Amino acid sequence: MNNPAFSIITITKDDPGGFEKTMKSVQEQTCRDFEWIVIATDTAHNGTLDIIRQNMHDITFLAYNQDTGLYNAMNIGTDQATGDYMIFLNGGDSLFDEKVLEYTKDIAQRTDYPEYLYGNQANVDENGRVKFYETAPADKEALIQRPASHQSLFFKREAYERMGLRYDESMKIAADTGLKIQFAQNAQSFHKMDLIVNTFDTTGISNARSWRQVREGYKIRRTIRKQSFSQAALSMCRPIIATAMKNYTPALFEVAKKVYHGLNPNISTASVENNAILFNRHNNPQ
Repeated sequence: MNNPAFSIITITKDDPGGFEKTMKSVQEQTCRDFEWIVIATDTAHNGTLDIIRQNMHDITFLAYNQDTGLYNAMNIGTDQATGDYMIFLNGGDSLFDEKVLEYTKDIAQRTDYPEYLYGNQANVDENGRVKFYETAPADKEALIQRPASHQSLFFKREAYERMGLRYDESMKIAADTGLKIQFAQNAQSFHKMDLIVNTFDTTGISNARSWRQVREGYKIRRTIRKQSFSQAALSMCRPIIATAMKNYTPALFEVAKKVYHGLNPNISTASVENNAILFNRHNNPQ
């Protein structure tokens, strides 16, 4: 029996609404050549298990209340995956439209199945506004410095297993960034799709979580990127300043954020193009 093209791995905890959103996105895909691996924690008993039970026909593997944390759950998910490519679509995340997997499968075949296969992302802010986010070009060094978002990256499973990668379960928020950097460091082929892969909700990140991200980011720079103390310290200045501004001068933080977005060509408030247009442009360049 052939392996499925994709392993969709979903981690969800006490969020039936978010899980239902992700589930709808998975169920709507026109390409059905995938397995869906769900790692669920339902300590609040607020309905997640009921939704899962009603939709078990779409779930290939379920681990319920078995993980010890987010990155342990992600490791469980990759251990179970059998697809050619793995993508993480956690509770609350969604694929951009119903043809993402169909287009991605076609592009993977046309580009000789690259190990690091990724696209762009659409961010949704607290006001429901969608902002297009342009990911880094398909270059090893660029992707080490600015990895693709987890939800827009398809890991070639064969390469992932060859590298022996695992999420660092001692971390709480940045282990996914560390692993993506390691994957880019060791990948042998890269391809950026001219597609919007996912929609990402940018709300809900607490101040405490931001400070933890700074600390774990420093650890990644020292241990994975192999930066010197001075390089790592200088690199962390911007997130430290941004976190302090967000905590203590939120109005100034909002002004600075608007200026940054205005200067950064990777973030745009322009309307998001239809993926069908992007796919046709990719396959039929002028």
